[in-house]
Amino acid sequence: TATVNPAGGSFVWFRNNQVVPGVTGAVLSGLTVDNLGTYRAVYTDLNGCVSTSADVTLTGQPSNNLYVYPNPNTGVFQVRFYNVVNEAASVIIYDAKGARVFVQKFTTGTPYSSMNIDISRSPAGVYIVEVVNAAGKRIAAKRIVKQL
Repeated sequence: TATVNPAGGSFVWFRNNQVVPGVTGAVLSGLTVDNLGTYRAVYTDLNGCVSTSADVTLTGQPSNNLYVYPNPNTGVFQVRFYNVVNEAASVIIYDAKGARVFVQKFTTGTPYSSMNIDISRSPAGVYIVEVVNAAGKRIAAKRIVKQL
């Protein structure tokens, strides 16, 4: 929230030096892990005077949690974990018998990068989603239920 005086002017919000489209008021809300970055507001008052806020950085807290959602799902879901930028990782999925049914390599972008997974052609059942790093070390695993 930006507080200004005199009121009545216009705002332009920036995230990582790019204009945030559609936000023209004093409040920037609804931010999620998808919106990590550095923000600032530029305010122009009714007299044409311009003021720029200090930068505010929104970061993700490190976590050992693996987020897989939605769960249950139809075989299309997202996987997220705390990562460093440009970290190589693989998502490996095993069926209830322990057979490997899916492998996909990723290079992460930002912390909590979203990895989109599609195993919709696999039969309904219980699966284990595992994330391993470039060295093959397990980062985390989670059980999911795939429905029809």
